[in-house]
Amino acid sequence: MSITQEQFDEIRKIFGKVSSWAVWRMPDPGDKPLAYIDDLTEIQAGNVHNRAVFVSLNPSRSLRNKPDFANFHDADAHSHDYSLRRALEGSPYSGALMIDFVTDFENPDSDAAMKRIKSDRAYYKKCLERVMEVLHLLANHSKRLPVIVAMGRKAHALLTDSYDAQYGGECDIRKCGYPVYRITHYAASVSDERKKLEIRNLPSLFADCNDMADLIQTYHLGTLKCTPLIEKKARQMIQELKSADEETHQQILNRMIASALPGIEKTAKKFSGYGPGDHLLLLAGVKGFVCAVEHYNSESGVCFHPYMRWYVKQYMRRLIAEYKNNQENL
Repeated sequence: MSITQEQFDEIRKIFGKVSSWAVWRMPDPGDKPLAYIDDLTEIQAGNVHNRAVFVSLNPSRSLRNKPDFANFHDADAHSHDYSLRRALEGSPYSGALMIDFVTDFENPDSDAAMKRIKSDRAYYKKCLERVMEVLHLLANHSKRLPVIVAMGRKAHALLTDSYDAQYGGECDIRKCGYPVYRITHYAASVSDERKKLEIRNLPSLFADCNDMADLIQTYHLGTLKCTPLIEKKARQMIQELKSADEETHQQILNRMIASALPGIEKTAKKFSGYGPGDHLLLLAGVKGFVCAVEHYNSESGVCFHPYMRWYVKQYMRRLIAEYKNNQENL
């Protein structure tokens, strides 16, 4: 859901100097990786949303005397912000808010930042409360809580009980209901394809498990209209999704899911007998379908249906792997 100009200005006023948005001007073919990385003209209310927040550890360089939202848009030769731009290009997570857990400790050494945090309990709580303030501000303007994406192992530890256990776990963000996920930090020495894959594997920003379960139940009752989703129609509906408001987006998505359910159920039956029940496999397949819809690029030349089937199978395989892992740990 896009935010209003009033909401955008409120975030700028409170967090403009320490945050930014996952929006960049893209380089032209043949340009160097850093081209236009510090161009902030694309950061506007209509280009951003409140469905996700990326949290990094701390700024590596000073943000003093920089314009609002200049964080994560550094043109310095040693900066890796361009790598984050590449990873998020074309993703539903593009347009999300980005902020550092520590906003007033500028140092390229992440170990030094962690040492500063661990040495002062009050300082840690202050940093966490600032992040929580950002999250609550976004949540107040939406019907659902934003997805939290920690960039790197250390930022993830600070946001969850894996670090806060020594303080009794009282500050675990997940206890407030916020879902927290982790990706490799964009400065890490891993391939661009690996970084893009991690972004693609993040959960859907639109899929609601309750809505999905209701759709599946209606399908099993035989009262759900399932019109075959032909390639041309699928591409057309995906284009409509990109410009739709939140309510219309959900309506179009539900129609696409209804059309795809017979095929997803057929795939689920092939995985039947590996542990999870048929209903859970079907639900996992629907989540994979939604993820495929969100990430599909009609200009890539790839047909939607084989692209979609790959996601559906991946989500089912992941469910089976999680089931087996849980059984082994019993």
